[in-house]
Amino acid sequence: MVNDHLDIAMAVGAGGVHLGQEDLRVATARAIAPPGMIIGASVQTLAEARQAIAQGADYLGAGPTFGTPIKPEKPVIGPLGVAAIAATVEVPVFAIGGIDEQNLGLVREAGLDRICVIRAISSGPDPGAQVAGLLRTLHAPR
Repeated sequence: MVNDHLDIAMAVGAGGVHLGQEDLRVATARAIAPPGMIIGASVQTLAEARQAIAQGADYLGAGPTFGTPIKPEKPVIGPLGVAAIAATVEVPVFAIGGIDEQNLGLVREAGLDRICVIRAISSGPDPGAQVAGLLRTLHAPR
């Protein structure tokens, strides 16, 4: 998956692209992308979710789930906001934004099992250990 850039995704033969609200529209990406390319979209509201799906999104990244220094201007919708979107749409929904090993339990308590993370892996001294910890929490029995 390549974040934000369909042109780069296509150039490197990536399996998919994830588009934010300020990026290329999902409908445009769907028209340009090769058949079978996965296209995901970031959403904050049910209206945005429905629009992205109508334009051809294969999955959604909903959030921010928690505050994040990567996109501090975005209002937090919380784990329950993400869960509300997930319960209403027919495509997979991933919680995104500010998720780390310390708050992943709250995501799970909201009934969510799919996450996208950046900072939780890239900001630590041992990305492999960070991934292992997230996976342990994500796959732990409820």
